[in-house]
Amino acid sequence: MQIHAAVAQVSPFTVADFEELAVNDPIAGNYTAEGLLTPPRGISNCTLAIAMRFKTTATGSYGDWVDYKPGLYNFVNVQFRLTFTRPDTLHNFRMYRLHSRLSRLPVGVWERNPVQDAVLQRMKRG
Repeated sequence: MQIHAAVAQVSPFTVADFEELAVNDPIAGNYTAEGLLTPPRGISNCTLAIAMRFKTTATGSYGDWVDYKPGLYNFVNVQFRLTFTRPDTLHNFRMYRLHSRLSRLPVGVWERNPVQDAVLQRMKRG
């Protein structure tokens, strides 16, 4: 399972804000056509956290929210939660794209019959 999110932080500063700054002002020197290279002192970047929870059986309930990590999971149903944080209400974010890639495996891949379990246990013992 993989998740990809394309998100950008939208700076509250506009070109008009920078026209009023002196040329040698540290904020003006940090500004490019795409926005600020680094946020001014005291302002942190926006962050994005992806969490997930899933059911392992059709009749079961969802587990607790856990941080998303790419990998192999055995589940029947999954939910994702995106949490954005920003330093203040002036900063916004823009999400361009969010997609997931799930590969479905046949149920039999995850199941073993009692004979397979006995063979695997004997192999482990040596």
